[in-house]
Amino acid sequence: MSLESTQPPQGGKNVLDILCGRVTCWLALVAIIASFLLPTEGAGIRLCATKVLFDVPCPGCGLTRSVTNVSHLQPIEAWNYHPFGLIIHPFFCIAALCLLLTDRTRKRIGVWCRRRHRVLYSIYMTFVFAFLAFGFTRLGLAVAGITEFAKINP
Repeated sequence: MSLESTQPPQGGKNVLDILCGRVTCWLALVAIIASFLLPTEGAGIRLCATKVLFDVPCPGCGLTRSVTNVSHLQPIEAWNYHPFGLIIHPFFCIAALCLLLTDRTRKRIGVWCRRRHRVLYSIYMTFVFAFLAFGFTRLGLAVAGITEFAKINP
C-alpha cells in the first residue's frame, strides 16, 4: 500500500482520522480508568483466545497488564508483561485528554496532522510492524519452548 492510497477519498476518513477520532478518545479514557482499577497481576480472567485455545501468546498478550502496571508506576513489570504498553499508555492518555479540547483546537490539530500525513503514517506503520514483529517473535520462541511466557502470563 503506497502512502498516497492512505489519503482519504473525498469526504472519507484516513488512519489518523480514526486514531484521533472521538470514539477512539472515549475508548482510551475507559482504558486508562480501567488500568488504574485493575490489579497489576491481572484479574485472573483469560481474555486472549490464542492463549486459551493454543496456550501460546498472541502479539498483544500481556498488553492489558503492561498498561495497568504503567498506571501503577511499575515500569519494569510493565516491560516484562509487554514492552509496547510503555508506548501505548501515553498515547491513551493523550487521546483521552483530547476530549477536553475545543472543536477549534481539534480542527487545528487535524490540519497540522494532515500536513504531516506521510510522516505520521510512516511512524504509525513502523509501530504496527514492530508490534507484530515482537509478537510473532515471542510466539515463535514460546512454541519452540525457548521462552517461559506461560509462567508470567498464566
